[in-house]
Amino acid sequence: LKELGGWASESEGEPEPLLDALGLRESVSAEAREASGSWRTVSTERELLSCLRRCREVGGSSGYLPGLYEFIVPGPGRLDLSRSLDDGLVFVLDCPDVDKEQSSCSSPEGQVGPALLAFTRDGRISSLKSNWVCSVVASSRVSFESAIDYAHSSDVADKLNTGTARKNTPPFCLVFDDRVPIEEGTLAERLPRVEDECVVFSYIQKKE
Repeated sequence: LKELGGWASESEGEPEPLLDALGLRESVSAEAREASGSWRTVSTERELLSCLRRCREVGGSSGYLPGLYEFIVPGPGRLDLSRSLDDGLVFVLDCPDVDKEQSSCSSPEGQVGPALLAFTRDGRISSLKSNWVCSVVASSRVSFESAIDYAHSSDVADKLNTGTARKNTPPFCLVFDDRVPIEEGTLAERLPRVEDECVVFSYIQKKE
């Protein structure tokens, strides 16, 4: 990521948002852009746990937020996540009633499904101009692309840039789990991905 123009901490240039820096803005599908209007803020840990449980039950995800070198598990020890909840930087894709068997974030064809988007700070990141980590929990192409699209919205950028003069979406490390389909020609497939056992990218639950 630090090879992208303006992203390295020592770079003097202004960093472009991820999709623009990679030339992938047009890889976001029309369906995903439409779904981007359905994201809403998650404000409490209880609600976040409920949404994570829903993502696990419907989409088969791990039930945790993926992070760098770890899973981000809500709890008393995660002050970074608590701050993000307080600052409105945790979002769910239109799941107002996550405990019901059918939620409004699932289309009749099951093409969207529940999804979560969260931004947290990681003090271990020093090579980039910002230390934001963007975590995505999704199980469909549309919900994943919608998460990335919404991550580039002006509403999110304003929250990430609080206290700075920056206007665009700042640099961030993107992490998502293996429930996101990596299909040829899609945004997920075109993104540069790393296979590093020290970076949490996938979580496979063993069947009993």
